[in-house]
This record gives sequence, C-alpha cells and structure tokens, in this order.
Amino acid sequence: MTEKRRRDADDRPLMQRPRRYSNPSLNAAIAPSAQVFTVPRANELQQQDRVTLSQPQEIAYFSKYAHDDVRFDRSNLVAYKQPEIGVNLLDGYEEYAAKDETDPTAPPAPIGPLLSALEHLQGQNHLKEQPHFVTFRNNLNKIMGTPYNSKNDWTFDVEKRDGCVYLDVRRTEQDIESNRNPHENQRRGAFAGRRFEIYSTYPKSAGQQKKKSVDDIADSRKVDEDEEFCTICAMTLGDKRLVVAAEIDCYDDIDSDAGDRQYVELKTFRLLQREKDQFVFERFKLLAFWIQSYLVGTPKIVCGFRDDEFQVRKLQTFRVTDIPNFCRKHWGTITIQLVKLCPIPSARRQAKDFKSRYTMQVWKLASTLAVLALTQVSAKSSDKERPGICEETEDCTAKNYQCVALQTTRAGTDTVKQCLPKEQDTDVCSGQFPGLCPTFSSWANPYSQISSVCTYKPAAECVSGSKSSSGEGVICVAGAADADGKSIDVIYGCVDFDTSALEVLFGDDDADKLADDLGTAAALVENCLSTNSSSNSTLLCTGQGTCLPDSGGSLSYTCRCNVGYSGSYCEEIDSNKCQLPGQCATGVCNLETNECECAEGTTGDQCSECDATSDKACNGKGTCSNSECTCDEGWEGLQCTKESATKKSSKSTSSKSSDSTSNATSGAMSSARPLGYVAMAVATILAAALFN
Repeated sequence: MTEKRRRDADDRPLMQRPRRYSNPSLNAAIAPSAQVFTVPRANELQQQDRVTLSQPQEIAYFSKYAHDDVRFDRSNLVAYKQPEIGVNLLDGYEEYAAKDETDPTAPPAPIGPLLSALEHLQGQNHLKEQPHFVTFRNNLNKIMGTPYNSKNDWTFDVEKRDGCVYLDVRRTEQDIESNRNPHENQRRGAFAGRRFEIYSTYPKSAGQQKKKSVDDIADSRKVDEDEEFCTICAMTLGDKRLVVAAEIDCYDDIDSDAGDRQYVELKTFRLLQREKDQFVFERFKLLAFWIQSYLVGTPKIVCGFRDDEFQVRKLQTFRVTDIPNFCRKHWGTITIQLVKLCPIPSARRQAKDFKSRYTMQVWKLASTLAVLALTQVSAKSSDKERPGICEETEDCTAKNYQCVALQTTRAGTDTVKQCLPKEQDTDVCSGQFPGLCPTFSSWANPYSQISSVCTYKPAAECVSGSKSSSGEGVICVAGAADADGKSIDVIYGCVDFDTSALEVLFGDDDADKLADDLGTAAALVENCLSTNSSSNSTLLCTGQGTCLPDSGGSLSYTCRCNVGYSGSYCEEIDSNKCQLPGQCATGVCNLETNECECAEGTTGDQCSECDATSDKACNGKGTCSNSECTCDEGWEGLQCTKESATKKSSKSTSSKSSDSTSNATSGAMSSARPLGYVAMAVATILAAALFN
C-alpha cells in the first residue's frame, strides 16, 4: 500500500524536510563551474580565533526609482514614526502587483547602481583605498547564516577585476520556482512587510518636519517596490577592506542636518503565542535580523507583531548590540566562523566561460555542504606579513616567477600560495619533478611553523609521453613505486609536514598505510631534520629549504636549500643572495638584484645579525650583543619579532575578559567590534570563486 503524502491547504504535496544530518545526493545538479565544500557544525566553530569587524562608515548612498533611474542623493530616505497598534497590514492588497522575480537572468539586486555610485564617489576623491570586496549585504547575509540554515540553497556571481572581488546577487532555482507559484500566505507576508514600512515612516513630501498632519497621507501611500534608498559602507574584516551596499528602511528622529542619521530596520512577525513560536523567532529570525543590521551598523530594529488577520498587535524595539545576549541560549556569541572547508572530490570544476567569473552554488543540508573556501584573495607580494603571497601567477610581478601552492593543515587553510622562481620545470615541485616549495620562516605565525615537503600526491588519470594530446589526465612521475616496488600513479606536490607528509594528500583513511609503504615519514625526519643540539629549529631544513626526493621516483629524501643557505639541513648562511620574497628575515629580497636589503636595526648576510648601533635593534624587544639578540620575556625569533605562545595566551585571556566586560556594560557599537566567533573567514570565503 502506497503511503499518502500530506498536502497543504491548496492540495499541493508538502515538501519533506531532510534529516538534520542526512548526506546530500551526489546526483543533484551541480553547476559546471561550481565548487562544493564542507561546512563545520556550529559547535566546531567555537574553537576558532576571533576576528574584528570595524565600525562601518558610510561613504556614499543612492536613491533608486523605476526604470533603472538612480540618483546619488537621499531623496528616497524617509523618517521613522511609530505606527499605531491595530493597523491593517493588508490594506491595499487587492491592488498589489508583485514584482516579477521569475527571470533567472535578472538579478534581484543589480550591482550596476552600486558600481555607478562608486564611480561617482571616486570622482569626489572620498574613496581613499581600493577595496578587496564590493558586494550587496544580501550575499554576506547568506554566507554568515549558512551553518544555522540547512534548508535553503544560495548562489551569487563572482568576478575579480584589478585585485578587487565583486559579488552579484543571483536567484537560485528554488527561489525562481517559489516565485513562479507563490503560496497566498507568501504573497501576503511580502506585502505586509512593505505595508508596515509605510505605516512606520513619514512620506517624503513631509520633509524633515514629521508633523502629525501628514499621518493620513502616510496611510494612503501605496506599496512601491521600485523605490528604495541604499547606503554604501566601508569596513574592514580582519585585514580585508569591504564595500557593502544595503537597502535602508528609514532613519530615526535625529536632526538630518547634522549628518548623523541613525538608520532603523523594520520587520514584521506573527504574534508569539506558543513556546514553538518563541523558539523560531529567537533561534532563526533574530539571528537573521542581527546579521543584516550588524553588517552595516544599523543600531535599532523595530518589529511589528501581527495576528492571523494581519493586524499589528504589538511593537517591540531591539538594540542590535543586545541581541546576541538575548539569544545566547540558541546561538550564543557565535554566528558564523567558517573555517577549513574541504572540497568534495566528486565536484570537479570545469573551464571558466570567461576569466575569473562563475556562479557559486551551495547545497546546505544540515552542516555539510557549502560553496566556500579559505584562500587568500587580493593579497599581493607587497603583503608585509606574508611576502610573496599570490593567488595566481600573474600576481608574481618578477620575471620567471610562478605562483606555487602548498597544502597545509597547520595554518587553518587548505592551501597557501607563494611566488617562486622558475626558469625550468625542475625548479619547483610540480607534476613530474621534485623541486622547491614555498617556505615561510619570515611570515607571521602560524605560517612560520610550516615545514615544506615535496612529496607524492595521487593522480587520477596518468598519461605517458611528453604531453597529453587529448587534454585529459596528467603526466605522472616516471618509475614511481612504493617501498615494495609496486608501481603507483602519482605526481609531485607541496605539503606541510606534521605527522605524515602524505596525510593531507591521501586522506586520513589511507595516510598511515601509505606513509608506511613509502617510508616517507621516517625518511623525512631522518634526512631533513637536524639533530644538532645547537640548532633550535624544529622545522625541516630549518625552514630555509624544501625536503624533497633526491631524484625523480626516489624514496630517499634530502634538503634542497634556498639561495643563500647551505649545509645538510640548510642551517648555514653562506651569502646575502636571495630569490624568495620571504627570505632576508625582517628585510626585503630585491628580486631584480637577488640581494637582501636589510631593515633598520639589522645587518649581515640574510639580515641575520642585529645592529647594536641602531635603536631599532632586536625590534626594540631585546638586547643586541655580538650581533645576536637576547629577546625580552614574551618575545622570540632571530630579531625578536614574534610573540611567544605564553604572551599570546596571556593576551587572549585578557581579551576574552575584556570582551565579557564590554558585552555586559556596553549599549552601543564600539569603533572596533570583535565579532566573537562571527564570520572569521567571510572575506577569504568570498575568494573561493578565484581558487586556483
């Protein structure tokens, strides 16, 4: 007997919600250029470090009208007034013609007006620095809500141009289908929200007077979805500069001539009559309200609670900064800290239709799937803390340099890339050839703790000969075999060595067996790690070279030193020559002369000695004697430039204590707001579309 499916009031079958931790179907339609990555569960995100989102600063605005009419003014910004209890949110519904949202090629929030506003802004010289990301708030709302939203997929377009990443809002197939056959309650809810905005604002014709005599005019206004006011804010998330545009409902009773408008977000929701209603509102709705308001610095949300007849029965005002504490039992102080997202092998990315642009889609079943990744975007060789970082070879401005990737688990990312010199194929670790990998001894922690290894990685489709005539497959390492002499299909790749050089390449299930078969782990430790008691380095090749096979197909490993270093473990400085942007300690490697140029306070080959005659010696955090630094407590490194783990731990404890005090006493947004565990990687996540 066939089970009869439950149906709704319109006799349509109800959709069955997937089990909370069910696995996604691998047969689902995936866009040809999409990448799919796993998303950690919310409780896993609590273990990550915090980031800081700066106070958003309004840098521009525009008013949008019908027929793509955009004006760079505040003509569509209206003032808030408290609506009356009992107003009917369906007044005028019979005349309501909803906007057509079924065209898959028509973006719901075209990025054109935002770009035009930025061009207008640049003409006024108000935009001081080029942003790393430009987007509407809608895209960030989706990303930040991902681990707590297992029902809806999302998509947006990404394009990188001149070092800046632009995000364009797009509708998913689910959105289009829902808009094509909307449920009556869905249409009513959309109209009611717009109607509440009319009841809660003065008409534009009232100017800034906000007189009670205009209330009747306000009530008679019609819902018009073509008109809106948008603010454009600049902010920093970690070290990334963002420009974010967002629609603004209104501003509160502040003298507009002072230029200090306090924007207000207007919302509606069904009366909370049951415990379940309370849970849904606090667990989901307030989270969404908080994210979108917090992102652009909106300090206040006014929510109108309606009954089933769509009449307003209650008003409640929420201060945005109070919401996390109010909802702590549901989502605490974390929202989104998307970290270390791993690609699903079955989702293979195809060739791009045009450069650096393709659609990303996400299937969010529980906390398993999303198109997100941690890569470093818009980072150039001028990055002071990560010299030589790149995203693609064109970022490497020096002649005959290539952007080389290293897989790592230590730095909290999937890959990190650096510009390396390559005049011939054997120079770098790639494909058939063992060669140099990126080294990070002069980078900021945790990158400086990466030990670079050139080792085998699995190859799916090996081809023979000098090239693949079909364009499919790769040329594998000739004669590659395991310790038992069994032939294996592999190529060379760069990894960070922790417990097994093969672990991040072959996966946890096979790593131990493969490491034993190949004898890799033992060979690396024996031949690439110095046991000399005078060496205080725990890095392979002292962090100044790559541990790699001494010949193609060999299981015997040895150190190949960077230019300027020598010795069995690259422990000896033999010249001031350099080739890597990350060499020369605190100095700079001049890639034209291939010589180290030392910073003030340092001298000698590779800038390895301190200059006792300089007040900048030892970074001001130690004493210089006999060209060597003795670091003060809490500092370490050749030039005392790195904080010790003890000092960091102390600072972290102090910071958490300060945050706790701040959360308990502060009623307004601070100028530099720690997001707790909010969106650590939003800026870098956005760069997933430019991965590789």
